[in-house]
Amino acid sequence: MDYHLLFHRIPLLRLFILIVVGIFTGVELEQYNITNYLLFGGSCVLLLATFFIFIYRRNELWTGILLALTVILLTACYTNYSLVKNKPLHIPGSAIIRGYVAEPLQKKSKSFKTEIVIESYRCSNKIIRHKERILTYFAVDSCLPTLSVGDVLVFKNDLKRIAPPDNFWEFNYTEVMARKGIFHQQYMQKGNWCSINTKSEALSIQLAEIRKNLVNRLEKQGVEGQRLAFLSALLFGYKYELSAETKSAFATAGATHVLAVSGLHVGIVFIMIKYVLGILAFLNRYRWGQLIATLSLLWGYAALTGLPPSIFRASIMFSILAIGLELRRKVNVYNSLSFAAIVLLMIDPLTIFQLGFQFSFLAVAAIVYFQPIIAGVIQLPWKWLKSVTDLFAVTVAAQLGTFPLVLYYFHQFPVYFFLSNLIIVPLVGLFIWMTVILLISSGWSWLGTILGGFYDDLLKLFLKLIGFMEHLPHAVIRNFSFSHEQMLVAFLIIGCMAYFFYRKEYVWLKWSIALVFLLILGQQENSQRKYKGNYLVVGQNRTKVELGIITNGKHYLFSDSNEKKWVKRKWQSVTNYFQVEPVLFELKDSIEKQDLKSKNGMIHIGGMSVLYLDDLSRNGELQGELNVDWLVLPKRIKAEPKLFLERFKCNHLVAGKRWNRNDLKKWQKACQQRSIAFYNLSKLSGLCYSETTEALIRF
Repeated sequence: MDYHLLFHRIPLLRLFILIVVGIFTGVELEQYNITNYLLFGGSCVLLLATFFIFIYRRNELWTGILLALTVILLTACYTNYSLVKNKPLHIPGSAIIRGYVAEPLQKKSKSFKTEIVIESYRCSNKIIRHKERILTYFAVDSCLPTLSVGDVLVFKNDLKRIAPPDNFWEFNYTEVMARKGIFHQQYMQKGNWCSINTKSEALSIQLAEIRKNLVNRLEKQGVEGQRLAFLSALLFGYKYELSAETKSAFATAGATHVLAVSGLHVGIVFIMIKYVLGILAFLNRYRWGQLIATLSLLWGYAALTGLPPSIFRASIMFSILAIGLELRRKVNVYNSLSFAAIVLLMIDPLTIFQLGFQFSFLAVAAIVYFQPIIAGVIQLPWKWLKSVTDLFAVTVAAQLGTFPLVLYYFHQFPVYFFLSNLIIVPLVGLFIWMTVILLISSGWSWLGTILGGFYDDLLKLFLKLIGFMEHLPHAVIRNFSFSHEQMLVAFLIIGCMAYFFYRKEYVWLKWSIALVFLLILGQQENSQRKYKGNYLVVGQNRTKVELGIITNGKHYLFSDSNEKKWVKRKWQSVTNYFQVEPVLFELKDSIEKQDLKSKNGMIHIGGMSVLYLDDLSRNGELQGELNVDWLVLPKRIKAEPKLFLERFKCNHLVAGKRWNRNDLKKWQKACQQRSIAFYNLSKLSGLCYSETTEALIRF
């Protein structure tokens, strides 16, 4: 690979970096209420200064600096505008809303979940156009008919804001949905909605109907169950019918990317299109005929998938490649990748916060840069193994570029990713070819039945292979996570290694090794954290309070809920932070262990005493005065604070979210008079306290 002046040959990469800086600047400035007028005015001043220096001073350095600052400010202005536009809109409470079903209904334990796009609402005999997507749950007993994508509904307004997480360590679903422009949710009960006999004419709905018809064709050919769900995900990114077990198997095998349509799928489709059009010789008579047909089919397939960031990026890259081949010019992959990213960010700057965007672009950039290096290191004497080594190099390069994100977001890493990809990636191309052949052959029932039966058996074998890889020993490293800082250090290591291969200067290799040691020390600090002193974690669970106590490398979790899996999932970030699995107890349990005693909400552990008091009558056995380190009151206690604190003496008092404002002020004042530390869960959104440092911790 020629590294000479590589960065200077890709000006769009420099522009992309400036745009990214501008987006993060705009997000940061939003909290200071800086208006777009001020940002736009500053951009105009910088642009005039740039023009003046370029014309009259001829100073290239200052011209470049001012032009870069102008791009950053303009991008920050556009990002600020997007954030303002992405705010929730108000609909009057008495309004009658009209909208259409945008996503297939998913069966949950107590409801059906989907998304509805609001088109308009009626209020005071006026019809007002309103465009907003909302999260919707249908009650199971609401006489739910067979609703499908595109069905138009009319319903009463009962919109509620999507609630933020109870505790700061929980997954912030509110923020994720806000990035998609979804701020409200509604629970549809019997009698407050009805379906009208019409379909939405939105383009997305028409494309969804085409996808549905193609999937129905496959089903008629004998492909069914999870095999059909896998093909729907493989070809169109339609993952709603995949079971949790199938998704887990692919994740453990390190092949989740197969279920999300991406550059791999677009590349295979592009090769298929070029091959088929190459057979049609009449198109070759016209210079642009094959190119127009290629781009039309390529973007037609991209539209069918719903144009996620990965498909949009890949479609732009392969479109540029097709144009370059027609013009017989060499295409710079980095410029193409940067151009695709810039277009996506100009459409919506907030796309940069989507996982699909981050994983897609980082994986492709790593493959383009590191794959030739890794393939060059693996030199085998057998030429027939070259395709295998190349595929191995692609797999390792993609994982190298994305593993910091995997550990940061998902807290696990697949061990056999290279093995699964060596087997699965070639099969993906085979499956896509066979799916197209099966769709074409559906016109002949006898041929389609034969091919469909064979194809279904092949898919059964494939899914069994995925299941086998899932159950290999130590198939996945779990509860191994990166903090935000560790993720940045990991990317710095990758960047230093890339620059070392570019410049061949050993100083960058030394920096990489130093950063690796820093990362190892940080991870060792994380793994040792569980042995350092005692920690008390107090979290809100709906209307109740849960306690987590970490001491001597053990995590004891006390809850009033008997839904163990649900509770542990809510505490997953705490588990990752302390690198220890919790042992779950109910607060009403009586426990007698060597290091733990608990009865009637009184917990003694690791030299620390905690009293969980939600009802005085429930704690009737607590007689006389009590001295505890921590007193946790999930709801207001009907007692005078002064008298109560004379009986229950404590060093720390935690008030739950079910307290009213006046009571909080009264109890806080009483605590201050007695030098008791007072913690309000309504403001803290969860509490994590280290007895070693005597300070609150956020992670």
